Amino acid sequence: MDNMNLLLVEDNEGDIFLMREVIQMMGITNIFIKKDGKAAMEFLLNTSKIPNLIFLDINLPKVNGFEVLEFIKSNNTLENIPVVIFSTSSSMKDVMLAYKNEASCFLTKQDNFDDFQDTLSKCIKFWIEFSLKLSEA
Repeated sequence: MDNMNLLLVEDNEGDIFLMREVIQMMGITNIFIKKDGKAAMEFLLNTSKIPNLIFLDINLPKVNGFEVLEFIKSNNTLENIPVVIFSTSSSMKDVMLAYKNEASCFLTKQDNFDDFQDTLSKCIKFWIEFSLKLSEA
């Protein structure tokens, strides 16, 4: 999976560490990390390494995750990238808003590391397989 590009938009250092560990265990080495929404949008506008998958937190500094999601889905170059909202929130309002703005998936972060790892790895596996099939079409 060396040819996969994954963008992680997360401001919590602990979550970044855990997510990076799981992502690397799955063989993905091209991980781009942005710690605020504005930096993520600038990266997406200026990179030649378009991500195959984006993990996006909601509560971000500068520009929140919903605004970043809206930006991605309104851009012709980026709109087909799967965006997984990965947040501590389990608010139905947040879930509905994410799906209204075309999030591919909404996951609530677990406190237990084994559950966190299991959920994240299954999600990554699903969306990577989806992304590869999409690029072949």
